[in-house]
Amino acid sequence: STGMDGSNGLVLFFNDTHYGASLELPPQKQVLCTGGTALFLSKEGILSSKDFSATIHSPLVKVPILSQLKVEMVAASSHSYFAITDERKVYGWGRNLYGELGFKHTDSITNPSLNKELTRLKIRSVYGGEDTFLHVSEDGLLFGTGIMCTGGSGDIYERFGHPFRIKGVRNVAFAALGKRHFIT
Repeated sequence: STGMDGSNGLVLFFNDTHYGASLELPPQKQVLCTGGTALFLSKEGILSSKDFSATIHSPLVKVPILSQLKVEMVAASSHSYFAITDERKVYGWGRNLYGELGFKHTDSITNPSLNKELTRLKIRSVYGGEDTFLHVSEDGLLFGTGIMCTGGSGDIYERFGHPFRIKGVRNVAFAALGKRHFIT
């Protein structure tokens, strides 16, 4: 949208049966809304969030730990999040019911935590589905975390609490995924 001073910006309108609100922001690099939370990544690399689960009038706040870092990309699943910094460090947080955060356990993580394994793999981009994330490395390899279909008929699902390489896929530029499928 265009602001009153002629600058481009972002105006979001939120509504439910009882409340309505709007939020005006300067231009953003990325905006994600999922699980009652909205994430806002500014062009300067500052990641902020707004929690709508308690009240629509909650404040926009900088994401703890990441507020001192420059974030390049953010991804979300239904209740989990990843951020990649300009130094290619990968941080994950949120619900981790199926190991979608790749920390080799299924405990939820409240604050962004450095994922050393994904950082070691030199992940350059990340994409979220319902309970799954796809991670693309600098050399174009594809890795997954969370629930993945491993059966040819699409009916065998496995939980992966650690990053695993999706074999046979190379030179990946980007990925997109839904509930039971993905494309690269």
